[in-house]
Amino acid sequence: MHRSRHQPEAKQWRMATEFARFICGGLLIMEHLENEACSKPHQSIEAKKKSLVKAWNAIPQEVIDRAVDDFPKRLKKCIDAQGGHFENK
Repeated sequence: MHRSRHQPEAKQWRMATEFARFICGGLLIMEHLENEACSKPHQSIEAKKKSLVKAWNAIPQEVIDRAVDDFPKRLKKCIDAQGGHFENK
């Protein structure tokens, strides 16, 4: 696979990952996805996508509920930090 053909798509995944960290309550969900879907190399981007979707579908509803409930607090922290880093503040 020629790397330059996939750079825009890789950039989109990085942006989606950063957005997911914010939207989904931070590291808890991302750690689950990384442990389940990214712990082994994939032969293609499509294979990685399938692995991520499978891992996402396995996230317990309670974890998602907690992330949704925490969203207003996280959004306020983001606003207070003027869009900057706020995870450990």
